[in-house]
Amino acid sequence: MYVADASGHEIKGKLAALSTETLMLQGGTTFLEHDVTQIRVERQAPPWRGALIGLAAVGGPGLAACAADDDWCDYGEVGSENLFRKIAIFTTATGAVVGGLVDRSIKEKTIVFRSPSRRAVLAGISPLLALGRAGIQMSTRF
Repeated sequence: MYVADASGHEIKGKLAALSTETLMLQGGTTFLEHDVTQIRVERQAPPWRGALIGLAAVGGPGLAACAADDDWCDYGEVGSENLFRKIAIFTTATGAVVGGLVDRSIKEKTIVFRSPSRRAVLAGISPLLALGRAGIQMSTRF
């Protein structure tokens, strides 16, 4: 988990204890309730989603062609009648494994808590200069 405090520092750690007034990370770092502005957790994408995408993209067309027309999948050599079917099954399995591994490597940080009372307000002042005129530009961001 990643905990951001009121001064803008973010600390990575594992939750050790939680109460209504404090949040403690393993290693002893403690936050008071009013000092925490945001908590994010890191989650992995589900590998089954990538496996399904790999199945459909890599092996789907070959398996569909073999299922639709048996003559298309016949290689025509004695002893190699099922060669295209075996290639289609192998590439389908490879696509599923690679897709699952890719999704397993994707990590997303999701906000699980954001303090509603703490908002950063940024104010800026800059000069405006033009031929024969001068002024200032003021801006605020929330």
